[in-house]
Amino acid sequence: MLLITAFKENLETVKSGKGFLYRAIKEGVESRVRPVMMTALMAALGLLPAALSHGIGSESSRPLARVVIGGILCAMIFSLLVFPLIFSYAYRKFDIRHLDNSTDEK
Repeated sequence: MLLITAFKENLETVKSGKGFLYRAIKEGVESRVRPVMMTALMAALGLLPAALSHGIGSESSRPLARVVIGGILCAMIFSLLVFPLIFSYAYRKFDIRHLDNSTDEK
């Protein structure tokens, strides 16, 4: 949700020139890298003691914590690298339409 909001806000503000969609996506990712990474890393660090524990009852919490940490880190990578590509694929027609309209106005 954070990235979609940032992308759409940037699409409204950066509507000039060729390739404005990719600039809007790049600026959106650059502005949201810190919040996404801090959220994921803090959750992973919070589960790290459970993933490394060897005490009583850790037989069930250790595998669950490891899976959750892996999922959080994969989701972080997915949201910062793969999701912008999917967004650009979905909105590329918007970029092409805008370029057609801007050439008609000139």
